[in-house]
Amino acid sequence: MSFSVNDDLSISYARHETESSTATTLDSTADGISIAYSMGGASVKIQNNETSGSSTSSTYAEDRTEVNLSLAF
Repeated sequence: MSFSVNDDLSISYARHETESSTATTLDSTADGISIAYSMGGASVKIQNNETSGSSTSSTYAEDRTEVNLSLAF
């Protein structure tokens, strides 16, 4: 889901779930949110992604945050 607040600011959210149909494969979930702001030739983007579960471990968890600054001349 994505929402443009105005011409310069946008916010988005995504969720991905994987459910196993067999007993040997584990379920996993991934959530992500991002915010982007631009003004002229400059833009700032921030995103955060969280993952839990994987194909190898039900206790696997990961949280990543990325900040990106872009300048155009």
